[in-house]
Amino acid sequence: MLNGIYSRETSNIYAKPVINGNSAYKMTDEEKEAIKRAMNSSDIIKE
Repeated sequence: MLNGIYSRETSNIYAKPVINGNSAYKMTDEEKEAIKRAMNSSDIIKE
């Protein structure tokens, strides 16, 4: 999961590892929804 926080002075990118739709790190509701949508998408290759 990648998140970006942007301001006028700086920008930061944060990553959280995700395996099978889960992460050892706390995920926001928005992140959970994005993972759910991605896993249900027919546009990705599932192994």
